[in-house]
Amino acid sequence: MNKYILLLLALSSSILVLNSQIVIASETLTVQLPDNTPMNFQPVFLDIDGDKIFSSQKMRLGSRDGDDVSYKERLSITNLGGAFVGPDDKGEKKWFYYLGQTEVSVRQFNAVMRWWQEKNSLVIEAQNTSLVPQTGKTPAEIFMFIEALNVYLLQTQKHALPKNGNAVGISVYLLRWNGLTRRGAEIKCP
Repeated sequence: MNKYILLLLALSSSILVLNSQIVIASETLTVQLPDNTPMNFQPVFLDIDGDKIFSSQKMRLGSRDGDDVSYKERLSITNLGGAFVGPDDKGEKKWFYYLGQTEVSVRQFNAVMRWWQEKNSLVIEAQNTSLVPQTGKTPAEIFMFIEALNVYLLQTQKHALPKNGNAVGISVYLLRWNGLTRRGAEIKCP
């Protein structure tokens, strides 16, 4: 079960319902979840010219190198594009996306899922305000959380979400960039 911890982080903390505006490099986006639980997102700039449409950057994730044989992380290559355009720390117009500043906590997961359960007339689980990272969830539970979070944000905070022109959509990145959440305000992709 714990092998899904990083997946939960990547999926749920890097999603945001899109809507967008120009944001400066150090600006943190905070959304309020049900039960007044905050969730903070940090802009992550890609080295992609903001004037180019449909641009992406090839990324290598993971490695086949290393001496730690207790954990196997396979190399995967993907293309990553931003969801928003804004000035980076040098004032250059670049594509970026938002990534959660921390892992999704039990409190955040519980708040969103309790809202979802109430909205859909399901059995509502007990409130849990623990600040430890959420673990032990199946892929199905993780995807349900993502769906519930996006529905909640669209229905209750659409006006507060960033915009990219008039576009409304969902940005889910299946990347495990746990380290980026801890490197400070002005993050650049490798």
